[in-house]
Amino acid sequence: MSNDRTTNAINLGPRARRAVRWVAQFVNPLVLLIAGRWWMPVVGILRHQGRRSGRMYATPIGMRPLGASPDEPVQRLHEGPVARIRARVFLKQAQRTGAFWNLIGIHYWGCAGHAIIVVYLADIIRAQGLSLATGALVVGTMFGVSSFTRFAVPIIADRMGSKRAMALCFFLQGLPILLLFWAHEAWQFYLFAVLMGIGFGGEMSAFPIINRQYYGNAPTGTVYGWQMLGAGIGMASGSFLGGVLRDLTGDYTLALLSSFTLSMAGTLSILVLPSTSHHQIPLWEEALPPEVRSDTAARPAAAPGH
Repeated sequence: MSNDRTTNAINLGPRARRAVRWVAQFVNPLVLLIAGRWWMPVVGILRHQGRRSGRMYATPIGMRPLGASPDEPVQRLHEGPVARIRARVFLKQAQRTGAFWNLIGIHYWGCAGHAIIVVYLADIIRAQGLSLATGALVVGTMFGVSSFTRFAVPIIADRMGSKRAMALCFFLQGLPILLLFWAHEAWQFYLFAVLMGIGFGGEMSAFPIINRQYYGNAPTGTVYGWQMLGAGIGMASGSFLGGVLRDLTGDYTLALLSSFTLSMAGTLSILVLPSTSHHQIPLWEEALPPEVRSDTAARPAAAPGH
């Protein structure tokens, strides 16, 4: 059976082709050195010859995701109309679950809460008689600490469950705000930056993990996009709210209380999420036409005792 994909071909100019060939002669041997090891298993090697150069290339194909179970089948990639059908059907089913809408709200609460701190922390420090340079260093410290938790929290969420990791981060994002009501010296603000950075960094980085734990290998890109929409609205409305409250009251008391309340609302919303120990819609592919289901979904289940 032929598979004409001419319409999807990418036409490269002579210079681009030369650049690709030049890069490939270095990249292919390097990839072959690591492909097939325990942390990058492959199903096979595609060997092909350059049409004009005559050079032989070997490209690993069918890589199993890092961390996947050894007995988990490697699924084929879906693209084009098939991928769009699968994404559309899955999204409709995901929107029927409470977790779908709650996760959007959680991303909103978290981002609205820390937006107030991110935008106004330097001025809060300046209002206490310290320099803007000190304020900038404190903000930089907060972002620096958050870089470590952005890396660590997804790993923790994958091993221990996303609900615990997310709830802890939201709580640590909100609780340190109470320090700002009595902080007057530089070291106190640096202490706040370290504590806040821990929660702030992990607040959003576990969302892709919880999507996987809730929906498995379903096409969750659109689901994550809805969650990021909540995050964007939260960042915008949180910073706007903080500025309005500052202008109305003349200080940051109500703005800080709002930030604390928003982060705690996110924490409570996480606690009412369903368990991540099982998928929310494990049989979602049954709503798909048989020809666009994955290999594992299309395979009939074995009878009991077999």
